[in-house]
Amino acid sequence: MGGRISLESFDDCVGGAGPQDDVPGMNGGDSPEPDAPSAAAPEPEIDHEAERIAALTRLAAALETVAAEQAALRAACQRQAATAFGQAAAAVLPALARAAFCAQVAETARTVAQNGRWPDLVVSVAEEQAQEIAEFLGRGRPPPALRIEPRPDIPPGEAEIAWDGGGAEIDAAAIAETTLAGYRRELDVLAQTGA
Repeated sequence: MGGRISLESFDDCVGGAGPQDDVPGMNGGDSPEPDAPSAAAPEPEIDHEAERIAALTRLAAALETVAAEQAALRAACQRQAATAFGQAAAAVLPALARAAFCAQVAETARTVAQNGRWPDLVVSVAEEQAQEIAEFLGRGRPPPALRIEPRPDIPPGEAEIAWDGGGAEIDAAAIAETTLAGYRRELDVLAQTGA
């Protein structure tokens, strides 16, 4: 059959040596040994549960740190706010008490005169505040039997209201200080407890 050579014939043509003779391991001769198992220790199994617990423990510790820092920051903010409010109140309340003093004296005298049964009511105040108190009293219906008495021995911001058998004193500075003391107590509680 023309140009075909069988494999067996090809072996015969090249001197009897088959192609497998030149390839190691093809004819059962010097074949390399299969890979031997490594002498190293086997890889340890990963404990996924232990890793999960360790991660949760780290997360819990981080959350505790954040919570502690947040509590410390909140306490510091409350102390600063209490201090700021206290300073603002200390600056503003005395000025408000002085500004409202004449109106407060007039309103107190009017209330006492209208609710009392006294024949005469005298409001003694500093000379420079007598006119302003009279103006406040003149607004609306003036109370009966009420007289304003300017006195040089009474300092601005103080007043005496006297009637038969009794009397009262008004002191703007004392009112402001009493109010401030109440604020300070409340602010101290706020700074210490946060409530």
